[in-house]
Amino acid sequence: MLIIASSDMPPDACKRLQREGEVLWLNPQPQVYDSIATHPDIFFCQAGNLLVASPGIPPDWKQQLALNNIPVVYGRENPSEVYPGTARYNAVVTSNMLIHNKIATDPVIVNGTLGLININVSQGYTRCNLLAMNNDHFISSDKGISDALIRTGATVLTVNPKGILLKGQKHGFFGGACGIRDNELFVCGNLDYYSDGVRVKDFACACGYSVTELYDGLLTDVGGILFVKDLVR
Repeated sequence: MLIIASSDMPPDACKRLQREGEVLWLNPQPQVYDSIATHPDIFFCQAGNLLVASPGIPPDWKQQLALNNIPVVYGRENPSEVYPGTARYNAVVTSNMLIHNKIATDPVIVNGTLGLININVSQGYTRCNLLAMNNDHFISSDKGISDALIRTGATVLTVNPKGILLKGQKHGFFGGACGIRDNELFVCGNLDYYSDGVRVKDFACACGYSVTELYDGLLTDVGGILFVKDLVR
C-alpha cells in the first residue's frame, strides 16, 4: 500500500504518517493556486481498485506509483487554475455511487463509473467536503452534499468547516483533513480542538472505525490522505 499526501502537511503529522508506510509526498504544482497546489484530491481520484490521475502529474510521481504497483488510469484533462477546472478529480467514488459535480469532473471518471448511482451536487470540491466511511455512512462539511446523500437513504453527519486550517483561505473542509484505511480514520489534527470533534469521534465509533490523530494541533485541510492498494492486494 502506498500513501499519497501533501508535502505541506504539518511536520509532526508528516513524521507520524511515515510510520504507517511509504508516502508519496506531493510537491507544489504550478497549474493551480497555492492553497491546493500539493493536495492529493486535486490530482487523483480513487475509484474502486483504480487510481485516476491527472495526465500531467510529474514523472517522479508516476515512477513512485509504478514502483509500488499501483494501478493507474489517466484522466483526459489536467486541473486548471480557475474553478471548476481545479476540481476535475475532486469526486467521491464508493462501491455503488459517484458523488460529484458533473460540470467539473473529468470524463474518464464519469465513463469509468457508468454502472454506479450518479449523484450530482453543486459543490465542485466534493472530496474536500465529503468522507465516505462506508457505502451508506458519510461525514460532510457541505449541507448541499449532505442533503443529496440523505435523499438516497444514506446516514450523514454534517459538520462545520470553520476552524479547519487551509493556508490562504478563511477555512478548509473536513474531508480534506482526513483519510481512510480499512476501518481506521486518520485525521490531520486533534479533534479535541475542533467544534464538532466529539460528534466525529462518536459517529466514527458507531460506524466501527478507530480514529488516529496525526498531530496535536488544529485540523488542517491537506487535500485528503489517500491510502492506495497495490496490484498484489
